[in-house]
Amino acid sequence: MKKIKPRTKGPILLKIAKLFENFDQDNQDVQFLKLFRTLRNVIKFSSSSIFFLHQDKQKLELLASYGNDTDMIETIEFELGKGLSAWLVKEERSILLNDIKRTRSGETQKKVRSFMSIPLKIENNLYGVINFGHHKANAFTKSSMSFMQVIAPFIAALLSQNHYINTLKSKNREILEINKMLKDTQDELLKLQNKAIVSATVGSLNHEINNPLMIISGNLQLLSVTEKDEEKLQRLKAAGDQITRISDILSKLREIESPLFEKYIKGGDYDKILKIDSNKEK
Repeated sequence: MKKIKPRTKGPILLKIAKLFENFDQDNQDVQFLKLFRTLRNVIKFSSSSIFFLHQDKQKLELLASYGNDTDMIETIEFELGKGLSAWLVKEERSILLNDIKRTRSGETQKKVRSFMSIPLKIENNLYGVINFGHHKANAFTKSSMSFMQVIAPFIAALLSQNHYINTLKSKNREILEINKMLKDTQDELLKLQNKAIVSATVGSLNHEINNPLMIISGNLQLLSVTEKDEEKLQRLKAAGDQITRISDILSKLREIESPLFEKYIKGGDYDKILKIDSNKEK
């Protein structure tokens, strides 16, 4: 297999750098597909996968794939997850296997004869691993591995940036949810506060008004018994009806659960008053 020529590396590096610079976080699948297609100009692979090392969970997670998901011994569980990639990330090792024997019929890796894996690091910070697979033997060279070791920090920087932005988005969503909860709680407290004010006011009204009303009502009844003049009796009855009305209003106030307010005069700019029948209308 031909080695990668130095003059080929420069344009590819520039193209990858430009791709990273213009990486669209809201269109990640398309962006990673562009990355895989760019890499195929240099490394002829059948499949490729990028795994991200999630530091919080301490687990390796599949982030993007070209063709089939590319890994080896996927059924074996390692400390950071299943598959050879989890072990390679733990060891921070690159690996090149160019003559993998065909596996038993039915296994997912039966078409992979060549396998290459490169850890994605920036200085001492490890962000994941990129794997390449090919259905033919001897598909990759040491030159291919050297080239990917040059590219690896670029991809690691992309994973770091991608994770940072996703974390910010997640935190922003949490902040929005918290703000909504605070707003709902504030509204609920305001309702409770209004209800408490109305309840306290109603209690005061009942105490301060009912007692005088009982005295007035008793006196009116006494006057009605002794009064013989029909006109005066009608006036006493009208006064009694107004006392009954006041008692009904106090009863309605006691039944209000969620205070509602309306303008004192419709269409006017006067202060609002408590809507007495609000509980019934709800």
